[in-house]
Amino acid sequence: MDLSDAEIIRASLDDPDMFGAVFERHFDTIFRYVARRRGLDRADDLTAEVFIRAFEIRGRYDTSRELCRPWLYGIASNIIGDEIRRQRRSDRLYLAMLGLRAESEDAYARSVDQLAAHQQVQLLNRSLARLRSGDRDVLFLYAIEELSYQEIADALSIPIGTVRSRLARARRKTRELEAHIPQTIGQEQRNQP
Repeated sequence: MDLSDAEIIRASLDDPDMFGAVFERHFDTIFRYVARRRGLDRADDLTAEVFIRAFEIRGRYDTSRELCRPWLYGIASNIIGDEIRRQRRSDRLYLAMLGLRAESEDAYARSVDQLAAHQQVQLLNRSLARLRSGDRDVLFLYAIEELSYQEIADALSIPIGTVRSRLARARRKTRELEAHIPQTIGQEQRNQP
């Protein structure tokens, strides 16, 4: 008889080795989510961090929820957000050491990226990066991981109404950014010597 995720987590409080079953069940799914958000080169470390944190806080898991996947997505989203903030701080320090301002470096990077061979992918990534982190998390969990509104609400510990409003805002902003992209590309290409 297979145990539910909640039963495994509950049992792992007395027998920590039991938590390995949660890892086995959900590692691939969480790894794919993290890889899509941060790239394959960071996916192993960040996914490991997700399961380490989940293990550490398993005593707070709401065992009335049979499936722990939304909970793991929530942990992953928090870890990804932490890494993005650390990376931004590191980038700002590096630029400051070089005597550059972040604004000038970002403008240059945007121009280079838009002229790169994979323009559309770069532009989509940039559009997503401009979304608020909460909106972006909801959009990824809905569109890529195909979670229901309720699962997203559970994963991020927010009301379902907030899920709906964040998803609507993310869709609207993404459409607005996409509408501006072709004009921007054309202008930058015309302005190149």
